Amino acid sequence: MKAAIQSLCDKFRDKTARRLFPNRQNMSIGCYYENNSREKLVKQNLVLMYVIQGHGSFTVEGKQPLDLKPGTLLIRKPGTRHAVYRAKNENWCEFFIIVPKSIYQYLAANNFLPELDKCHHIELELTWINYLLDLTKKIDSLPTSQDMEASNLIFQFFAEIKNKLIPKNNTPQFQEDMLAICKLIDNKPGIRLSNQILADKAGYGLENFRKIFKEVIGCSPQDYLIRIRIREAQKMLWENKLHLHSVALELGYPDLPSFSRQFKKLTGMSPTQYSKSSF
Repeated sequence: MKAAIQSLCDKFRDKTARRLFPNRQNMSIGCYYENNSREKLVKQNLVLMYVIQGHGSFTVEGKQPLDLKPGTLLIRKPGTRHAVYRAKNENWCEFFIIVPKSIYQYLAANNFLPELDKCHHIELELTWINYLLDLTKKIDSLPTSQDMEASNLIFQFFAEIKNKLIPKNNTPQFQEDMLAICKLIDNKPGIRLSNQILADKAGYGLENFRKIFKEVIGCSPQDYLIRIRIREAQKMLWENKLHLHSVALELGYPDLPSFSRQFKKLTGMSPTQYSKSSF
């Protein structure tokens, strides 16, 4: 097992960090190998780190140090003063993703993020390490003209993280049923699906369905539907497929103002501003 993980770490060494949206959004993905320790850092970006090799510690100012070890996942909140220590006497391998504050706000508003500045654990499995390597390669291979596709892969990764950290008291059947509902919403974001309709399709009573969905997915069914609609709207606007009014109607909104309000609430900008931006 250790030899196989070492082999994958060596493959990571061949990949340099990919900076997405150069000179615009400062988003990057890659692997870090140095045993450097740094104190009194204040980063304005959101930083995800997943330790593959090595040991160390992470400290937020005024709090007790947290242990870093293989399998540790840590997401650092923008603007917090912190320190990172990495042991000098052993190999270090850390997968990382850095996203700007604007993207952090989108991830937070859409409930993509687990608790920040806290150590979580994701089992160090070969399939998981391979997934991280494949994600890095896939993003690295995309031309800059497909930056939006790269960012969507990042969003999917954070959704996968939330799925990995589902509470253990959720049964596999609950997870399967709720993920099936998510797939239904993903495929038909423009259809008006009430909680009652979704509960009926899942085969649960309404209150039980709402409770289980939130526990498994991390947000309410309607919040999930809104998130998927806005994500689809971003894709449409990015690709200039439809006018704003047509986008709103296709995604199930009764009018343009209600669509615009919800779009701005989740993304921080109006649909018109988004469609004209370079992002």
